[in-house]
Amino acid sequence: MARGTLGTLPHADSNPDIGSTCPPFNSLGIIVEYLFTLAVGDRSCVLVRYIWPLPNFFTLAQGLLGWTYAGGAEPFVDTPGVNCEQAVTVGTHELICVGVGPGGKAAARSQR
Repeated sequence: MARGTLGTLPHADSNPDIGSTCPPFNSLGIIVEYLFTLAVGDRSCVLVRYIWPLPNFFTLAQGLLGWTYAGGAEPFVDTPGVNCEQAVTVGTHELICVGVGPGGKAAARSQR
């Protein structure tokens, strides 16, 4: 790693958004769920949407995989937030918070 590379990342003191973004990332379970959703959310939502015509299987799949994607998997194009259209926010702040992890609470307290 080149010297000074970390100095280019936004710092909580210079960027107030870090303090408001990090509090949701306050446990390892939430961080793992966020990373898992980023990795497989698009694929798992499409799988659940594909079996929508089979109500019992859809209910089962939604119960098992619903935590892996954002929004809903129902194939209704006129309803916002469903049809696998809602994406998970991926920004510099979120990735820094994932790296900081539960320490994000300390970052938020330092902003007050």
